[in-house]
Amino acid sequence: MSNQNWDYDVIIIGGGGAGIAAAIEALNAGATVLLCEAAQRVGGSAANSGGVIMAAGSDIQESRGIQDSVDDLYNYYMTVNHNEVEPALARRLCEGGVPTLDWLRSYGVSFNPDALYVTGIENPKAPRGHPATGMGAAIMEALSQAALSQKGLEVAVRTRVTELLVEDGRVRGIRSPGAVVRAAAVVITTGGFGNNFELLQRYYPAAARHGKEWHIYVGIKENQGDGLTMGMAAGAAIVGDGSGQCLYTASFSKEVEPYLPGWLVFVNKEGFRFIDETPAYVLTDNVLNAQPDAICFALMDHAAFTREPKDPKYRSKGFLEFPTPNWTPEMLARHLANGKVHKGITLQELGRSAGIAPEGLAATIETYNGDCAAGRDAHYRKAASFLLPLDKPPFYAVELRPTCVGTTHTGLRIDVETRVIGRNGRPIAGLYAAGECTGGVMKYYAGGGNSLLNNFVFGRVAGRNAAALARAAAEQARALSSDQQPRTGLPRQSQS
Repeated sequence: MSNQNWDYDVIIIGGGGAGIAAAIEALNAGATVLLCEAAQRVGGSAANSGGVIMAAGSDIQESRGIQDSVDDLYNYYMTVNHNEVEPALARRLCEGGVPTLDWLRSYGVSFNPDALYVTGIENPKAPRGHPATGMGAAIMEALSQAALSQKGLEVAVRTRVTELLVEDGRVRGIRSPGAVVRAAAVVITTGGFGNNFELLQRYYPAAARHGKEWHIYVGIKENQGDGLTMGMAAGAAIVGDGSGQCLYTASFSKEVEPYLPGWLVFVNKEGFRFIDETPAYVLTDNVLNAQPDAICFALMDHAAFTREPKDPKYRSKGFLEFPTPNWTPEMLARHLANGKVHKGITLQELGRSAGIAPEGLAATIETYNGDCAAGRDAHYRKAASFLLPLDKPPFYAVELRPTCVGTTHTGLRIDVETRVIGRNGRPIAGLYAAGECTGGVMKYYAGGGNSLLNNFVFGRVAGRNAAALARAAAEQARALSSDQQPRTGLPRQSQS
């Protein structure tokens, strides 16, 4: 399809989930594609994810006798997002769940019906989380091989694109150090900006308020927000300011822990509990941000502090029983010695040491221990299996803050065809975007699988539409050259 006026039909900036999806669809449509990736390999943060797809009405659900529908998912999604996302984008996302599962399975990805789980705060009788066998690594390996095996694709790794090439109000290619490459259409799929602290301060200040010392990012280090800055420089509108999703962290290490041990007890600075300690992580950061100074403390007694890790009483919470490396007795003892764990012979002494109101703390734990004895959490309804009393002194407290960035939701404004919308309210000719670099699709994280679904649904749309634009431009110019083999001198990833 290539034309003498450009080097490739489509250039895709970013080789994660959305970028690979876009590449596959563009290649299937007959386009020549250059895929630029800043990391050493394609795969992006999606390759490190749990590999969950949020979907409703799937045959996988039906095999478990689960009744669900796109309408129910859409209504849930809009409710969770407080109607602060664009309805047309949300509807297309929800409608894309089952087709995405089918598309992934066509490339050999498998989904075990027994692994279905409740991803957020939806109806517990209709779990929508579809974890792929082998998680995100298996998904991205399958898709990467599918893309790399096709003719018409060139992959430039260790290549950070710095600027969009804009001529006469139209995007016509990219600039990278040492190279200018032209194309009929460009697709931005650079992921979020969770590893760019300055952009966090500007566009997601709640995640940056506690400083760099507390900052952790779930994704790959290359996610610096390049798509956001390049798009803005080309005139793109930005939506979703101030939104994203964070996990709690104890700032012990840079280990990511989607779920903390369910036997912990959380209190705020006033000494009061404020949440069931085992909820889905989709809502925990918002609840903690509403507490004084947006901090809390995880409490335990000496029995828990020195526990046998394999004791079934002290289990974690999560669909895959995620490990909790920061909460082993060895790690806790180490951080007690370096001052990151507070200790008190009495609860009042612990409160004074940690900065928790002593009397409020003592009263809260007295009530909690009574609930443990009764086998029922009367206030926060935590499952009885996680109710363990704090009655063996000394007592310990670990400060937690919501600073482990999972996703950022501020991004380029797009329409349902993934065209990037300019600040003038009109599409920027030749420019598409998909995935975490876009805004308007996600405001509050709706549950496990939300991010991957966003990547794949809109990545596929972007790839198809970018290829169609290139085809139309080639036909108009009457300069079709299907056997052109462009060479840019950019580093290539081995297809082995």
